[in-house]
Amino acid sequence: MPTGAPFSAIAFSGDRIKQHEIYGRTTVMDGALGLKASAFVYRWEDPQVSGAGAYPGSGDPAIGNLLEAQGKGFEFSARYSATDRLSLTANLGLLETEITGTTASQAAFQGLELPRAPKTTASLGAAWSGSNGFDVAGQVRFVGSHFSALGQDKLDSYAVVDLSAGYDWALGNGNSVRIEAFVDNVFDERYQTFTEATSFGGLNKVGQPRTIGLSATVEF
Repeated sequence: MPTGAPFSAIAFSGDRIKQHEIYGRTTVMDGALGLKASAFVYRWEDPQVSGAGAYPGSGDPAIGNLLEAQGKGFEFSARYSATDRLSLTANLGLLETEITGTTASQAAFQGLELPRAPKTTASLGAAWSGSNGFDVAGQVRFVGSHFSALGQDKLDSYAVVDLSAGYDWALGNGNSVRIEAFVDNVFDERYQTFTEATSFGGLNKVGQPRTIGLSATVEF
């Protein structure tokens, strides 16, 4: 692209992350309940962040390097085998981030949280398999409010429900067919995954709408 065009290439340097993490897992209730947990802290040097730079021609947001950012978080997951055929799962993620170093032109970002780093993410799921080869599963996924880029509006939190059902048909001699149907975003939740104001009006990306699918897998 010629020099001086509204959008021209910008350069950014590499980044480095120093992270410390502690992790543990265990099973209780005679192995029926499995638990996993981890906690971590990190320091991010020269992070490449959306909105930290600007295109030289238009001034529109671009990926650029900050001087430093840091974060800390906690992740937890549990899986419970309620019966031989029914299992329940739960996952939780907590995250705190902060921009701790900026250049003079980036001073407005000092102390803000990093983009694409929701403070809370979570999911709940259940799966059941029958003796006749039929199985069903479902989950609810939650993503908390967060920024998609520096200097932009904050995206709202959202929750999405997914369902699936399948049937395994044994053909003998180690051959089998699996037929599976799924519905992602059952309630057709409308949510944004990205937003950015630009000189030509702005960019917005929405999440996947209700999606219905059917697949067949043959093993032989």
